[in-house]
Amino acid sequence: MAASRTGTNCAGIDVEPSATNRVLSFYSNTTILVTGGTGFLGKVLLEKILRCLGVRKVFLAIRAKNGRNPTERLQDLLKDVIFDRLRAAYPIDQLLERVEAVEISLEASGGEGLGLDGALEARLLQETELVFNVLASVKFNESIKNAIGTNVGGTRRILQLARRMQRLKAIVHVSTLYSNCDRTHIRERVYADPPLNPD
Repeated sequence: MAASRTGTNCAGIDVEPSATNRVLSFYSNTTILVTGGTGFLGKVLLEKILRCLGVRKVFLAIRAKNGRNPTERLQDLLKDVIFDRLRAAYPIDQLLERVEAVEISLEASGGEGLGLDGALEARLLQETELVFNVLASVKFNESIKNAIGTNVGGTRRILQLARRMQRLKAIVHVSTLYSNCDRTHIRERVYADPPLNPD
C-alpha cells in the first residue's frame, strides 16, 4: 500500500484522504431523492447514504403495497437486518427524522406524473439536490406492458420531475439489464443516438 494512502472510507477500504474529503463534502448536508429504495439494491444504497454521507434528508419514493402505506413500509424497511449498524448508532426515531416516505404512484394521472401530493411535490422541487433513480421491475416474467410502464415510464416521470428541481446537482440512474439491448458490447458512456424513439 502506498504511504500516502492513510485514510479509510466508510467501507473500511484504503483511499486517498483528499478523494474521501471531496466525496463527503459533495454529499454533506444535501437533500436526496431515492427511488427504488425498498428493493435489494436500493436498500444497500439507502443504508450507505445514511451511514456514511452526512446528508440532511432523504426523500424515499415508496408505493403503497399489500395494504401497507408508504410510511408503514418505511418503518418496516428500517427494521431490515441491513440497517442493524445504523439502528445500533441511532434510535429509529432519529432515522425517521432523516428519511421521509414520499408516496408515488406509477398508475396516476393517466400515464403522466407520479401522483404526488401538491405540497410535497413543491418541497421536492425546492429542496432536492441529488436524485438516485433505482426504481425498476426486475421480474423476468413481467408482462411487457408492466415492465415498460415501470422501467421506461417510471424513469421518464422521475426525469420530468427532476428537470423542474431548482437546486438539482446530479441524477444517478441505475439501468436495467435490458438497456442498450441492441448492442453486443456496452461501454461506460452515454449513447446519444438511440435506434428507437423511447416514446
